[in-house]
Amino acid sequence: MSNVAQLFGDYFRKKSESYSDVHLSPNKLRPRGWLEEFRVEIFQTVDNLSLKSGVLWSRLTGKIYKLEHSQLSVVLALYSNDAILWLDDHSDNFDFEIFIRREDLLTWLPDQLEDFLDLLIQTKFNFLGRPQLIRSVSAIPTFTEEEMAFYTQSQQGREGILEQERRFADIVDQIQPPICTSSQDRVFHLNFYVWTKILGKVIKIHCSFGSENAFSYEAIQLTEQLGKFFVPS
Repeated sequence: MSNVAQLFGDYFRKKSESYSDVHLSPNKLRPRGWLEEFRVEIFQTVDNLSLKSGVLWSRLTGKIYKLEHSQLSVVLALYSNDAILWLDDHSDNFDFEIFIRREDLLTWLPDQLEDFLDLLIQTKFNFLGRPQLIRSVSAIPTFTEEEMAFYTQSQQGREGILEQERRFADIVDQIQPPICTSSQDRVFHLNFYVWTKILGKVIKIHCSFGSENAFSYEAIQLTEQLGKFFVPS
């Protein structure tokens, strides 16, 4: 995959050059936000990339790659003409809208909602930090009995467990299974919830897929540090 790694490295080097024209202050704060800027800098060197495989990904005309560095990652689509789309660039939806159009993804809805959500979460929403779809709080990974016994040996650990229980109780009635609705003009609306392994966030997401493959979303964080999460070092 050395040629692919070179392509991606060149892609992010060009991104970095384009960013240099829009910084707002000497500390390089830019409109796209720190996460996008940092990922652009990190992935100019590609050390760890993987090609997504399986039935879901074989349905696509492009190849989907995930690049990783420590706890950061990006998801890119690569096409036969070396065109690259940055699917989880959360500063805008431009590349993802092209992806929707090229792959004709809206034909998956509503009958193939499960596959569509799987694809959506693993691509566009990868930036959230290892997100996974949840239908209820019972889907959120929790500590084992052995881990609970270890944490409750200290006062701080016991307080942490009690806080977890409180947070679970606060959202137990809020989490619902995914819902897909559509209007007469074939505008689709999706409502679903994800939990992130990084920082244990529970996020409510609403997506709209309009005419000409226009895409928009709203995300509301309900809580964080819930379940068996981890904090990046």
